Amino acid sequence: VPLDFVSSHNYPGRVAFDPDGTRQVYLMPLNELTDGFCEKGKYCHEKGYPFLITEWSASASPRDSVHDSYFSAPLILRSIKACEGNVDMFSYWAYTDIFEEPGVPMTPFHGGFGLLNIQSLQKPSYHAYVFLNRLGDTQLICEDQDTYACKNDAETQILFWNYVHPEHQDAPNREYFARPLPAAKMEDAQITLKGLLANTEYIVTRETIGYRSGDVYNTYLESKFTDFPTREEINALLEKSKPAKVTTCVLADENGVLHITVPQFENEVHLLTVKRKEEA
Repeated sequence: VPLDFVSSHNYPGRVAFDPDGTRQVYLMPLNELTDGFCEKGKYCHEKGYPFLITEWSASASPRDSVHDSYFSAPLILRSIKACEGNVDMFSYWAYTDIFEEPGVPMTPFHGGFGLLNIQSLQKPSYHAYVFLNRLGDTQLICEDQDTYACKNDAETQILFWNYVHPEHQDAPNREYFARPLPAAKMEDAQITLKGLLANTEYIVTRETIGYRSGDVYNTYLESKFTDFPTREEINALLEKSKPAKVTTCVLADENGVLHITVPQFENEVHLLTVKRKEEA
């Protein structure tokens, strides 16, 4: 039987064992995962076969708090972008926390695989895929490894992120990412968009995933809701956990160049949409 494709799956987790033999997972440097995917993909392509990642996410454990954390959003985007050209399909595992293999979940946020929790609350990982889905069909030239710049007939979209590995992780994922992890301030991002109409105003809308923004888990912790939220509490969480949105008006210069400064913190994701003011 001839071979049609090669599939694989892997996760950025490093396994260790406690003195009592309990299995623990720590987040490994992300390039170790993506470099491995790229190496395998290049080999498959040389042999004439597509290379499909049919299962992957931030951890192989269905009880790992990194799945609930805002860290997952830039981790996902960095992984996808880093493997472009070498991986033909990335299938995220999984869509929802309704997953019975390790038993029925007993809390709303238990480190499940899903983009959605068992109440269909949207995690930061979910918002990362929503942002990807909103990119236009035409990709623009951009040399930054952590940016997609695209456009459609209506607007230009700039999706960028800053993934910072937790170098001083002092506990397994399940414990470490269950804590509130305030993000450190970074240098502002400077964005230059060329080829626009000179001396023309543009509406720039910025949406952000990060600590306390599109971050339903920390919203849940701070709200001190019941173990299983009521319908009213779920509705409140849905509203509070949307990515923050800011809209400004920016003037393109006489050369049709737009300069945008974006304040940023570690492990944030930003989606900018740029639209001519009269069309907004």
